[in-house]
Amino acid sequence: PANNITVEKMDLLTNPLAHYWAASSHNSYVIGDQLTGVSPPDAYRRQLLQGCRHLEIDCWDGPGDTPEVFHGYTLTSHLKLRDVLETVNQHAFTTSPYPVILSLEMHLSPSQQLKAANMIREIFGDKLLLPESRRSDEAAFLRSPEELCGRILIKCKIRADKIADTNDEVSTVYETDGSAVASRGDIKLCK
Repeated sequence: PANNITVEKMDLLTNPLAHYWAASSHNSYVIGDQLTGVSPPDAYRRQLLQGCRHLEIDCWDGPGDTPEVFHGYTLTSHLKLRDVLETVNQHAFTTSPYPVILSLEMHLSPSQQLKAANMIREIFGDKLLLPESRRSDEAAFLRSPEELCGRILIKCKIRADKIADTNDEVSTVYETDGSAVASRGDIKLCK
C-alpha cells in the first residue's frame, strides 16, 4: 500500500505548479519576534532542510553598495544578500528535488538591484529558471513540479519609488501588474 501512495503522489506532481500548495516561510531569516529578533546566517538553511519550497527574501540597500537582507524599519540583525543566496544554492535541493520559489521583496536602489541581479545569475547559474520572453514567465507556473525539478524560480515585488528611470544605470524597466523587471543588456532581475 505504501508504494501505491507514493505512485499516486508522484502522479499528482505532473499537474501545473499553480495547482499545488507549497510549504512557505515568511520572514524566513528572523528568529524570535519580528521587531527585535536575530537573523542567524543559517536561518535559510534550516527552512530548506525543514521542507520549505517558497522563501521570502527582503532586500534592502546595504553599506558599500552591497545588498542586505533584513526586516525593514525594525531592529532585526542584517544578513548579506550574497550569503543568503549562496546558502539557498547549497541547500535548495537537499531534502527535495522539487522547485524552490524565492519571493524577493525589493527595497533596493536601481544600482543595488543590478548587483542583486548579477549575484542571482552568478550564484544560481543553470538552476535559475529564466523566462525567454515577458509572457513566458507565466508559463513557468503552467509547468509541473516534475518538469521544474532542480530549478529556482524568482518572483519579485519592487516598490514604485525604487524603479529606475531612463537616466539611471538600469536601462529598461517593464511594469506588469505592480511587479517589474530591471534590466541592462541580458541581465534581468525578475518579473
